[in-house]
Amino acid sequence: MTWFSQLSRDFRFLVLASAVSGLSLTFTAKPGSAMPKAQPSNPLVFRVTLDKGVSETPVSGRLVVLFAKQNVPLGLSFGPHTRDVWITARDVRGLRPGETVELGPSADAFPGPPDSAPEGDYNAVAVLDVNSDLAYRGSRAGDFQTPVVHLKNLKPGSASNIMLTLTQRVSEELPRLPPRTEIVEFVSPSLSAFWKKPIRMRAAVVLPPDYQETGATKRQYPSVFLLHGFSTSNTYLIEGYAAQCAALSSEGKIPPWIHVVLDQTCPGGTHEFVDSANNGPWGTALTSEFIPYLESRYRMDRRPERRFLTGHSSGGWAALWLQIAYPSLFGGAWATSPDPVDFRQFLGVDLVGRPAENFYHDQDHRPRPFMRQKGEPVQWLEDGAKQEAVLGGAGGQLASFEWVFSPRGVNGRPLPLFDRQTGRVFPDVAQAWQKYDLSAVVKRNWKAFGPKLIGKLHVTVGEEDPFYLDRPARLLERTLDDLGARASFTYQPTQAHVGLFMNGNLERFEQEMLEAADPSSVGSKRGLRKLAQPKF
Repeated sequence: MTWFSQLSRDFRFLVLASAVSGLSLTFTAKPGSAMPKAQPSNPLVFRVTLDKGVSETPVSGRLVVLFAKQNVPLGLSFGPHTRDVWITARDVRGLRPGETVELGPSADAFPGPPDSAPEGDYNAVAVLDVNSDLAYRGSRAGDFQTPVVHLKNLKPGSASNIMLTLTQRVSEELPRLPPRTEIVEFVSPSLSAFWKKPIRMRAAVVLPPDYQETGATKRQYPSVFLLHGFSTSNTYLIEGYAAQCAALSSEGKIPPWIHVVLDQTCPGGTHEFVDSANNGPWGTALTSEFIPYLESRYRMDRRPERRFLTGHSSGGWAALWLQIAYPSLFGGAWATSPDPVDFRQFLGVDLVGRPAENFYHDQDHRPRPFMRQKGEPVQWLEDGAKQEAVLGGAGGQLASFEWVFSPRGVNGRPLPLFDRQTGRVFPDVAQAWQKYDLSAVVKRNWKAFGPKLIGKLHVTVGEEDPFYLDRPARLLERTLDDLGARASFTYQPTQAHVGLFMNGNLERFEQEMLEAADPSSVGSKRGLRKLAQPKF
């Protein structure tokens, strides 16, 4: 689910996904024009050619064609326009320059076969997704795409062939580094052993304004680890999250501490720093390898009560997970709009009951909403799942959950939680997911580590969250209240999902972190002025 996704420069997703918000992946290639002669009774077939001038070697990936009426934004659309963008796709292997691939009636399609689209004026574009993450953050460096083609008076039921040529390769966009920010990469031994190849962990480290000043060279600083949401691009990781931390600390609106923006992207989507059967031991790698490495490189206070976590959406869930899974390592977690924290309300589905509910419809066979606006459903789970499946088997929000929570199948991929055609939930997989149900984990382990979590869990959710994330939050709140965890839950009226973290909440969270790190600051009118002279 997305953190600041509406500001992302290279992937304009209002996700669920995530969510994971109104996802719009916009292609800005030069417009072209093409219109074949209509041939009655011939099915609509897209013939996509790899231009010889754009690649000298064969390429492989997921070939995706999107087309929509000219009054509809052309892109991966979520929310009320989900069914207004038609998608057809297939995998290609070893496509040679000059070769052509056909996407016809046998190709995967959403919301239906392309020739069932209504007549009208359309725009179309093709993308060869060589990175297998089009569903995560759109086309990115290395992918191939065509110009946008205008199709006048298209009759999909009798359109015959439409020619598209992959003439463009997406170039890498290097983000601008904010002040006092350094990019750190670290090869993880545990992750590399899991994948049998070098796996790098990445972070943007934002140093305090006085870090290099004379007299401060021996000062130890508390640290704040920030976790992003689903579909966050590398560019916005740096130009958004890191830049925001740099600006707010310079303005004295947050403590002059060390802020670490962690990259939690992976081929499956977001790994959420979970030790996963599919993504590998990301939690172990962070807590036993990467954090110790960062603390050896920077003057970070190593006392647990001086380490804090915060994040939004998928990052909010990850912040809570890390605090719960490693209760002695961190001094508190502050989450906004976390992904489902109680699987009795997982996107509206009860995965805990027996038997588990159907993912697509309730017991009265009414469709389950995926997204709402102004209290009314605007997208259904079935549409979200089937659209995502056409884009590929990895990178989408629902697939990302499976890469994190599911057991690994014999084919080396995560076992699906539910049948993509019928919505039937597989009970053995749902049972395996209970390992990651935050309410269940806390309740099950309260006697073992409950006292270490007292007062450390903080959740803020918008009452108008489009993905209904306030509902599982209320279930977790009741669980924690019953256990005496002294957790804090804030439900902000009129607030939705995207941007919730930005609306003054980060400043509020870090003031609360200051009070946790230095109890003498509680109620102090000096507020952030005291932060200029930390005594840690």
